[in-house]
Amino acid sequence: MFTYFRGREAAPAPTRRIVAKTLAQTVVFWVTFLAVLPAAIYTLEAELGLSSWRFTSPTFQIAGVVLFIFAKARVRAGSPQRRIAWIAGSPAR
Repeated sequence: MFTYFRGREAAPAPTRRIVAKTLAQTVVFWVTFLAVLPAAIYTLEAELGLSSWRFTSPTFQIAGVVLFIFAKARVRAGSPQRRIAWIAGSPAR
C-alpha cells in the first residue's frame, strides 16, 4: 500500500546531531498536532457559530480524561510483539 514511501540511510553524523534532529522533529510534530491544529479548529468553531456544540460540562471533561487514560493503559497492556506486528502490518505470532 505504501510502497512508494521508502526510507533512506542517513548521512553519517555524530550521535548528538541525530538525536537533536529527532527531538526537533518530535517537537514540531507534537506542537503541530496538539497545539496549532486544535487551536485552529477551536477558532474555526467560534467563527462558524458552533461554540454551543462544545462539550464544556465538567462531566464530559472528566470522561475525556478517563477515556484517554484507559486508552493509554490499553496500549501499554499489549505485548511488544503484537504492537510491532501491528505497526509492521503483519500478523502477530
